[in-house]
Amino acid sequence: MVAGSALAEMPKAEVPFLLVRFLWASKENELDMLKINTFERVAKSSLDEWIYYLKTGELPEAYHAKGLKEVEEKLKFDQMKPAEKKRYNKFMKNSLLTRSQYETALILGREKGIEEGIEKGKAEGRQEERRDRNRQIVLSCLKKGLSKELIAEIVDIPIEEVEQILKEG
Repeated sequence: MVAGSALAEMPKAEVPFLLVRFLWASKENELDMLKINTFERVAKSSLDEWIYYLKTGELPEAYHAKGLKEVEEKLKFDQMKPAEKKRYNKFMKNSLLTRSQYETALILGREKGIEEGIEKGKAEGRQEERRDRNRQIVLSCLKKGLSKELIAEIVDIPIEEVEQILKEG
């Protein structure tokens, strides 16, 4: 077993060549060391992909082990100079604000569209209701023997509309 202080004493070049894994047994803790110096650069599993990344610092696009992409992004960020980190953080903040503004505009636009649709539907409903009411009045007045001209004047619609109602019904 290798103690934590032994790892700290190792040269930095050797640390990436070791993968440390804790195995918790029922009564005792064991520390297993996997030596990856002999890794043949052919990934057959997620563990192999991690070993390849730790050994080479490269991440082929074909690798999809859980967490590798996030680790690579974090390491890229950690390797930036302070001024680069500041610019990157500012860029990310602005990106989030822009996305938030876009999403807010989208939501508000959708809500406004729904409101306009409801208003349009209500207006069409009132117009249809008015047509039905006028139709009933025209037919009722015609049964009482009133002339088309008088009916048009009573209902306050053009004579052509009265004639259209009579044709329909």
